[in-house]
Amino acid sequence: MLIQKVHSGIHSTVIELTPELAQHILEMNTGNRPIRMARVERMAQAMSQGRWKCNGEPIIVSKTNRVLSGQHRLHAVLQSGVSISTLYVEGVDDDCSPTIDQQAKRTPGDALSIAGVANYNTVASLSRWVMANNRRQIVIYGKFPFYSNEEVVEFVEDHPDIVEIASEAKSMTKNKSGTICGSAVALGFVMYHLHRRPNDHGSRFLKQLTTEIGWAEDSPSYVLAKTFRKAKNQQGSRGIDLSYVLTITVKAYLASLRGQSVKMIRVAEDETFPYLDF
Repeated sequence: MLIQKVHSGIHSTVIELTPELAQHILEMNTGNRPIRMARVERMAQAMSQGRWKCNGEPIIVSKTNRVLSGQHRLHAVLQSGVSISTLYVEGVDDDCSPTIDQQAKRTPGDALSIAGVANYNTVASLSRWVMANNRRQIVIYGKFPFYSNEEVVEFVEDHPDIVEIASEAKSMTKNKSGTICGSAVALGFVMYHLHRRPNDHGSRFLKQLTTEIGWAEDSPSYVLAKTFRKAKNQQGSRGIDLSYVLTITVKAYLASLRGQSVKMIRVAEDETFPYLDF
């Protein structure tokens, strides 16, 4: 056997972490970092909904009963009132604290890559925007809502057609950074709606947007591309807020579905995002 056990004074076991035990561990804890309540609430919600997994990530307690890793999980157990199974490690030297949690955090794209999904970053980003749309949580120019890696993977598993749409949108944006087609997510967003709700006006909009054929000065696709180019020239492609790009894209798309011509596309600071029903 290649693995050999070493007697280091460190012990580990899988335990049932009850709210009572979490309270006891926290009462013994001293000198830890401040609690981020938003993180605790997200964890507590996952525990309450039965989505929390025993993934081998341990709660680490030092020789002096200081919690070196797991403080937020302990508070989440208290807040949710739910018992969870978790790996528990004790007997670690206190001076090991600065070396813990130094690994890069996995993104939703990383999680989809591990699951074998192609174009995982584009799929992850598009999925998160569709999720935010469905939950009516998009704030233009505002903070984007948090979705866990597990939630994104579960959404993709439940909506496998979004993988093909995202891949197609990405391929259509290559070498087209000068138009709105430079954003695979914005393009994929309307493509996904059109895929779910086919419409001749929408198909014409998409064709004009991606080929620039049949453009007129008052066509939604032309005005959209002109609006995007202006924003890009002023801010640079990396400086444009994606919520803004999605907003002008959806507004032009909706105008096209209604058969309307447009002269300009504006976005007010306090404007509500034009949600789509997928």
